[in-house]
Amino acid sequence: MSDSLSLSWFEASAPRYFTMMPGASFLEELASFLIEMTAPDPLSMAEVEVYLPTRRAMRALTSAIVRLSPHQASLLPQVRAIGALDDDLLALEDQEGGGFADDGALAPAISPLERRLILAQLIARKNEAFSGEARWVSAIAAATELSRLLDSFYTEEIPLSAIDKLEPEDARLAEHWQVSREFLSIVTNVWPAYLKERAMMDPAERRIALINRACERWRRNPPAHPVILAGTTGSTPAVAKLMSIAAALPKGLVMLPGVDTGLDQKAWDKIDDAHPQSGLKALLKTLDLSREQLHSASTSQSEAGLHRQQLLSLALRPAEATDDWREDIKDRDDEWFSSALSGLQLAELADEEEEANTLAVLIREVLETPDKTVMLVSPDRDLTRRVSTRLKRWSIDVDDSGGVPFANSACGTFLRLVAAWLDDVSHPVHLLSMIKHPHCRLAHHQSISYDELTYLDRALRGVRPAPGIEGLRKHLSSRTKWARLLPIVDALEEVLASGLPHGESPAGIEFAQSLENHLRVAQALSGGEEGPLWRGEDGVVGASLMGALRELGSMVGQGSSDYANLFNMLIQNETVRRVRNTHPRVLILGPLEARLQQADHILLGGLNEGVWPGDAQLDGFLSRPMRAQVGLPSPERRTGLSAHDFAQLATSKKVTLTYSQRKGLAPATPSRWIIRLKNILSGAGKLSQIDRSAEFSRWAKIVHRSSDHSAHIAILPPAPRPPLSYRPRVMSVTRIEDWLRDPYGIYARYILKLRALDLPDEDFDNRQIGNVIHNAFHRFCEADETPSADRLSAMVLDAVASSAMPIYEQIARGPRLEASAHWFVEWHKARLAEGKPVVLEKEGKAFLSDAGQGFTITARADRIDQLNDEARSFAVYDYKTGKPKTEKQIEKFNPQITLTGLIVEQGGFENIDAASVSRLAFIRALNRSNESTDFPNNDDVEISDIDAGKAIDAAHAALKELVAQFDDPATPYLSQPRPQFIDSFGAYDHLARRAEWAGESGESNDE
Repeated sequence: MSDSLSLSWFEASAPRYFTMMPGASFLEELASFLIEMTAPDPLSMAEVEVYLPTRRAMRALTSAIVRLSPHQASLLPQVRAIGALDDDLLALEDQEGGGFADDGALAPAISPLERRLILAQLIARKNEAFSGEARWVSAIAAATELSRLLDSFYTEEIPLSAIDKLEPEDARLAEHWQVSREFLSIVTNVWPAYLKERAMMDPAERRIALINRACERWRRNPPAHPVILAGTTGSTPAVAKLMSIAAALPKGLVMLPGVDTGLDQKAWDKIDDAHPQSGLKALLKTLDLSREQLHSASTSQSEAGLHRQQLLSLALRPAEATDDWREDIKDRDDEWFSSALSGLQLAELADEEEEANTLAVLIREVLETPDKTVMLVSPDRDLTRRVSTRLKRWSIDVDDSGGVPFANSACGTFLRLVAAWLDDVSHPVHLLSMIKHPHCRLAHHQSISYDELTYLDRALRGVRPAPGIEGLRKHLSSRTKWARLLPIVDALEEVLASGLPHGESPAGIEFAQSLENHLRVAQALSGGEEGPLWRGEDGVVGASLMGALRELGSMVGQGSSDYANLFNMLIQNETVRRVRNTHPRVLILGPLEARLQQADHILLGGLNEGVWPGDAQLDGFLSRPMRAQVGLPSPERRTGLSAHDFAQLATSKKVTLTYSQRKGLAPATPSRWIIRLKNILSGAGKLSQIDRSAEFSRWAKIVHRSSDHSAHIAILPPAPRPPLSYRPRVMSVTRIEDWLRDPYGIYARYILKLRALDLPDEDFDNRQIGNVIHNAFHRFCEADETPSADRLSAMVLDAVASSAMPIYEQIARGPRLEASAHWFVEWHKARLAEGKPVVLEKEGKAFLSDAGQGFTITARADRIDQLNDEARSFAVYDYKTGKPKTEKQIEKFNPQITLTGLIVEQGGFENIDAASVSRLAFIRALNRSNESTDFPNNDDVEISDIDAGKAIDAAHAALKELVAQFDDPATPYLSQPRPQFIDSFGAYDHLARRAEWAGESGESNDE
């Protein structure tokens, strides 16, 4: 090898430790050094070994070498990622003649999925022994936590047996700890024994073993060629050991990222685990190295970069060393602050939407300058996905490098929807969601049109059908207009038959068989082998994952009732990496991937506490003192590493820091680093120099609005004034209340002909129960037989059984329904003594010629009795399953029963001549007992005999006034104009855009 390799950095005596200061172009500096070092002999570049922390850093270094090389073509060094040494080291061992023949080859690593399932199996057995139930869902969740614990022990090279030596500090917890220790025997005894029996290694254990082998190889046979370890903080003992050996090699050196050599000793001594320098401080202690012994490798750090680094170091000082903050600030002049703040921007945005819009605009702004690059860094994957989506409006295609969770990909989503549907094939939401997914090709291979699939959405709204395919068939057969959808049921039944070839029920079978059934059904629904299910990047990941689950599924031994939940949990850790052409000057990275990366403008987004930095992840099994006893790092150690990433990126030449005031529906707190920085700058009176909150917020809002509406336009309440010929002349008495409360709802329903749709899978509530009871009471009273409580009870229970009321509801409500039936019989007998029913569930109508230009009201009466009094007057009864209306409510805005009485007085019901009404009463027909048979009683709301006529006259007069008002063409149909009658759940509020203009005027929808 040429002596020309021993230049510059290698001229220092071993061990060689360098630091690259924050703000310097780390990889470009390294690339320039490698090019200069090998300039006399360019072929020697291939002999250089470079170890970097991530694969992305590897690619960036090779790109920098190609870009900076003076030659049109050049060889590249051997670049490896420290955390992925598997294949590289094994290949080297083979090339060098089996350097570890005495140790034997390392056993293969068990797959993470198999490890998770085996641990879950062991936990399920313990659950079963303890409580009699395996509880597989909780077992898999606990297995995930155990996997993290194993990773910690193996990474820190702490023997698992150390758990057995732990004792709680509080003696009162000793008994509880014995139970926990018995549970953790899975980790200390069973898991190592299982690996030994299988001749395999834990993935984390094998990764550390490979690094240790590299250490041993370099000790036994120190390479004569250059070896460079760069950019890592040595956060694990194995990597720290590798660094110490590399630095002592004949031509080896270690390049540390951003050691703060300017921090005073007082602050250095007070550094805790959450500080950006905590990892490097711990590493230097492990290496028995002081900061003074480090060589500086930075040549490109500008004065502004140095001042920015000093500002961040000052802002992020350990809390115990902030007593002299004031003095430090006073020592800095305006010129120093101007230099430190040059290129730095800060913005507090209203919410995630505004933050995403702002970041998208900033990216677009950078791309307006040719050759300029921009990098968005954030651990908030929701935020980065929002930004990616917003960039598409300008045809800027960029993927979040973190990928897409497989569970959220097209393939993963479809598989989850099919699993949920198989749990309950008549569930409307699950069925409709599955059928509407793009991968569902039910209409392609069956004689079913897309129109019919769309119409199915209408048919399945309301109360859920009875369980099973037959329940779905019965539901669609109940109405003639839905009968044309029955071929869909036939197609679904055929698909189920193909997925369950032996007629197996989904309940009670093992996970492996449930998985087979699930995949067969999913493939059949997606069009078979020619369908889209296993195509594309997500399809390839899905096929691989499903293959692994099929191979290992026998380890899960649960009944299929939990299948959908288990399946969802088992696919959570898979990620789909998209491979496609994206914009070459834009990167969206997580903090780990962004290490050592550079761009002309760096955006650091999502800087909220709990996001960046994330909350300290607590150990589910060991307390903080116990972790300290065995030598595991504190939960704050990860916060310190995250802080180092932030500090390194924030010292770049041009940086924008953003955070939001709200996350979801909750207020959010700025990151502790942002708070510290703002405190420093506020104290110096310099915060306004970098605060762009108002400006960026305005940008985001302008972009969000249409280009034709750059100025703010107030949204006014709708006030439609349709011609009189379009205004309704016929209305049900039940809609008069809607007219009083919300005229706009009447406009939408009667003039625009819009109907509010029921939600799919509605609860079987009092409205549904009311229909059942009305039907039973009607048939009972119509029979004209001797009243029998047992007969009515049987009729009520029969009506309930034939309805869509869930079985558990029938069981729960049965006794109360029977009690109500017994009460009703006694009430009915009392009514027969006073008169007889003449109208049962019949329609009536009356034309009111004195109401404006004439108006017709209609009503469906539950029951009208003709009384035996001298006037042969009538009593109008309305059954209520809920709380009856009060007399005040009837008078103010609920004239249903009084207007029904008006129709009776007008002779509007068949077989009833015009006559007076002497009684109006709401009858509480549900949740009654037979203890009270007097009439009226406290549960009935009755307008007394002498007031019935007056109440009807008052309702008549109010209706005439209302009709006359809207017979004026100038009268608008306003949205809930009377504050005292506002309904918070108006069916047409969204159409009226009520939330927008009510917010403008400060109006509330609360009653």
